Amino acid sequence: MSLIVGDHPQAYANTVRVFGKLRAGGSIREIKEGIGLISAELQVRYRKAVTAAEVVLSGFFDSVGLYRRASPGQQAAARAG
Repeated sequence: MSLIVGDHPQAYANTVRVFGKLRAGGSIREIKEGIGLISAELQVRYRKAVTAAEVVLSGFFDSVGLYRRASPGQQAAARAG
C-alpha cells in the first residue's frame, strides 16, 4: 500500500499503476480517494477515542476525525463496506 499511496521511496523510482493508470500521472489525493487506508502510525498517534464507524466516515471528508455529520447515504455506505 505504501507504494500505491506514495509513502515509500521506491514509489518514485519504479513504475506503479493504480486503477489502470500510472501512479505518477495522477495526484496522490486522487488515488487515495479510491482507496480506504488508515495508517497504523496514525492509530498510535491519534489520542482521541473513536469508533470504527467514525474512522470510516471520516474518510468521506478527507479528515482525521469526524467533524461533520455524515449523511444517511454515507452512513449506509460505511455500514455496508
